[in-house]
Amino acid sequence: MKKIFVLLSLLAIANLFGQEQRFQGQPPVNAVPTDSKPVQKQWKGQFAFPDQGITFSNEFDGARLNGLVQNNDSTYTLLITSENTPINTSPWYAFKVWGKRPMTIDVWLTYQADNKHRY
Repeated sequence: MKKIFVLLSLLAIANLFGQEQRFQGQPPVNAVPTDSKPVQKQWKGQFAFPDQGITFSNEFDGARLNGLVQNNDSTYTLLITSENTPINTSPWYAFKVWGKRPMTIDVWLTYQADNKHRY
């Protein structure tokens, strides 16, 4: 109840100051059954880069990381493929990444044809 009240209060304040409401929300998503389609398996494990002291992993429930290429010392390209298709536009992949020391890296996500990320 409190969450609804806070949201309504924020909308009321925005209207009070003449701000128009812009958020429209996501339109309805049509579900497409994929139960009868084959599932693309993925290897579960760690992708380690000892020279850079960085490791990627898909060793947890819900993870999806099918391959990985190191482009240079700080850039990595990840291959993400869905279990089967069609896939909805919500995030459907996950992975962990950690390093032995603080660092900044660039991660490029790539997908099979006709798929893309939402955010």
